[in-house]
Amino acid sequence: MYKIRGIPKTYCVVYRWALQMNYTIGDFFIEKSKICNSLEDKVRDYNKDGDLQDKGEAKVFGETAIPYTPEGFCYLAWIENNPKFGICLRIFGVNDFEGILCHSGNEPRNTQGCVLVGINDKKGWVSNSRACLDKICEKLLTKVGMKEKFPFYVKDRGDVKL
Repeated sequence: MYKIRGIPKTYCVVYRWALQMNYTIGDFFIEKSKICNSLEDKVRDYNKDGDLQDKGEAKVFGETAIPYTPEGFCYLAWIENNPKFGICLRIFGVNDFEGILCHSGNEPRNTQGCVLVGINDKKGWVSNSRACLDKICEKLLTKVGMKEKFPFYVKDRGDVKL
């Protein structure tokens, strides 16, 4: 996780609002504009402190959402062309996680610890994932270049907006 320094060109925020037993639904924002919904694995960072070190918060490989970003901290992300998923976001600075992407997919078994984007039109599911991811990348590319890092936050919907 990184300390926030300076004023970024842009940023992304996932505001989680449906924390279920096997998945998590949120809203994906670029700055103050909602673009679509997000689908992640189960949240295990129960106290929202940005780690999975506390009692009952153990990471389960491929079944754990990335921890929240505490106030004053962020992850970093960039846009890349991934061999498996095509154009997507890579997220950096997540303790105990490697290879975290924001990519297309529809259901919890597609997440493997990553963030999926789309329209939550069915319980535990996102549709139109590829179109939503393309829209995100297109909007971001008007502000940042490929592989240019920008802040990426994970919050609860009830948290104060940036």
